[in-house]
Amino acid sequence: MAKDKKAKSDELTCTINKIYGQTETKIFADVTWGDGERKFNIRSKFTDANGELKLRKGISLTREECEALSTALNAMLKETKGVQFQDIFDDSDSIVENRKAGHTTVDGFIQLIKKTKS
Repeated sequence: MAKDKKAKSDELTCTINKIYGQTETKIFADVTWGDGERKFNIRSKFTDANGELKLRKGISLTREECEALSTALNAMLKETKGVQFQDIFDDSDSIVENRKAGHTTVDGFIQLIKKTKS
């Protein structure tokens, strides 16, 4: 038996409460579907003929699911972003002062080793 397609009047309404970020084709937003509770959504998007933003297929997440996803994404990005020297310098309170005090770097790495006096 074939499924009946929904009539236009039966379409689920979508209210975008807040947009947190978007690209040309994707959106991350706080959305309410019909009479349901507000959830975070990552979805494909398009603009209809009237210029109205419409959402397509995607996923809805609770706050807890977003937090877990954020933790996983941060771990993945940390593994793949390579060396961010600004992060190193920001974390090193006094690298210049240490160099002035006789420390040096080794093989281009920021390893401060005290110079010995001969």
